[in-house]
Amino acid sequence: MLRLAALPGPSPAASAAPTDVGDRSTTFQPVEGGTEHRSGETLLVAAYAGLWALLLFWVVVQWTKQTALSRRLDDLEGAIARAEAAGGKDAGRPGAAAD
Repeated sequence: MLRLAALPGPSPAASAAPTDVGDRSTTFQPVEGGTEHRSGETLLVAAYAGLWALLLFWVVVQWTKQTALSRRLDDLEGAIARAEAAGGKDAGRPGAAAD
């Protein structure tokens, strides 16, 4: 486990370019003349587009579920209204027949 207090400051040897293969494997060496495969701006826009698409998908799913739930609630309210009209005013309530 690394402790921040135990880390030594930069040494003069670390600032010089390493020449040994073992030194290169432990220090950062920037690549000169390399080209980026993707720019940061492109990745940022793609990430935001993906998040917006995911959010839009979630909203559509929730909207569909809410519509189905509202439709079922309307059907149940209609069934209760029909039962009350057919059997009297208290037919829809539990325990009403015991009175």
